Amino acid sequence: MAIPRSNSDFEMLIADFESGELLKSDWHHSEHVAVATWYLLKLPEVEAIKAVTHGIQNLNRHHGILQTPTSGYHETWTIFLVKILSKFLNALDSNLLTVDKTNEAIHYLKDFKALTLGYY
Repeated sequence: MAIPRSNSDFEMLIADFESGELLKSDWHHSEHVAVATWYLLKLPEVEAIKAVTHGIQNLNRHHGILQTPTSGYHETWTIFLVKILSKFLNALDSNLLTVDKTNEAIHYLKDFKALTLGYY
């Protein structure tokens, strides 16, 4: 799956994410950001965190990804991503389309690892 370019693309991404049908090969950092952006634009931050968390854990179960100290869902990174993304999205022009906000967010968070190291 490519980065969503329309609301219908987003709806397909979210449906595949929530059902666990999103291919492992299609689950990259940019899709993480796109999913988190979608939830943050639709839900309060606390609910967006819950939706992203549940979705990642569900997707991992569907793909047989075991939860270990080095693999699987990482709560600190997920919460950090959603919170930093929430602040970023709130600073954007509210008239931007969801697709444009998502592309801005993906660009902003392209080096997520470096960003996290700056905080931790």
